[in-house]
Amino acid sequence: MTSFKVLYFLDHDEYAFVEIKRTDLVGVTDKARVYFWLMFDKLHERLQKLDFVSMQSNRLGEKRMFRQGQLFFNAVEGQFKGDDDVLIPLKTQQPSDLNTSMTQAIEKFLM
Repeated sequence: MTSFKVLYFLDHDEYAFVEIKRTDLVGVTDKARVYFWLMFDKLHERLQKLDFVSMQSNRLGEKRMFRQGQLFFNAVEGQFKGDDDVLIPLKTQQPSDLNTSMTQAIEKFLM
């Protein structure tokens, strides 16, 4: 049983972006301790926490701003634009599609 729930999962051949909500912190209301956006480098199996700045939602999709870049997505696709201006095209996936390697990396991150 995992200690988190995947809220969003966006995938690319080399990277995956996920928003998770911790489910093991009963009674904690500080959103910074409960919600995390993470970038998973598949080649190196390395997880990086993205530093959340702000978010926007409208009928066209979602936008999340981080210190490391910006993420734009809708129900089908998205893209991450890093602070180096490199665009990473993404496909929106079902949260249940998260693979074992990423799940284990997230569990280790939460320890």
